[in-house]
Amino acid sequence: MTTHTETTTQIWPSGDMVTYRGDDPHADGLMVKMTNVPGTSLDAWVLATDDQKRAIRIDAIAKRIQRDDILCCDSALVEALLRADFEGFDAGELENLMPDPSDWDADDCKEWLEEHGHDVPERDEDTDDDNWREELQDGVNELAECAEVYEWYRITGWLCSHLRDLGRVVIDNDYGYWWGRTCTGQALIMDGVLQEVAAQIVKD
Repeated sequence: MTTHTETTTQIWPSGDMVTYRGDDPHADGLMVKMTNVPGTSLDAWVLATDDQKRAIRIDAIAKRIQRDDILCCDSALVEALLRADFEGFDAGELENLMPDPSDWDADDCKEWLEEHGHDVPERDEDTDDDNWREELQDGVNELAECAEVYEWYRITGWLCSHLRDLGRVVIDNDYGYWWGRTCTGQALIMDGVLQEVAAQIVKD
């Protein structure tokens, strides 16, 4: 009788729980079943879709990043160094405290506005693409607020680079690399930030 390894994981960003059979989530013929989606049977194994395989891969990479690239929680240390204006830890060393939409296109600006609960202004039919982009960039600058960091984590330089590119708060100085987490009270993997990094890897 053939036995199959079964792994249950939560996929992002839907939060759905999925169980898959086998040791390789990228394998052809991967079988999955959804465990918390209305209208699905707990015992209904079906062939995984490409989107499901991608989501499972992103989840696996995100967990590997958490294991290998987040080194320790340094909240007390970093906060003390920031209060003391220690060299390399003054306020000017914190990257991405405020969004910089100067090189964003119109879609980037609209996405930011929607994600932060702001209405996207109506585009005047006489407004050309460049002026429309500038109008949206001005909207982001007017509505943006300084990020509030709740926790600091020492991380690898590789992760720091990816988080910086995603607009996350980081410190990069002669002493190392830190990520300023703007969430708290839940497991790191539930923030969705590591999945954003993983999604970039999958896309690349």
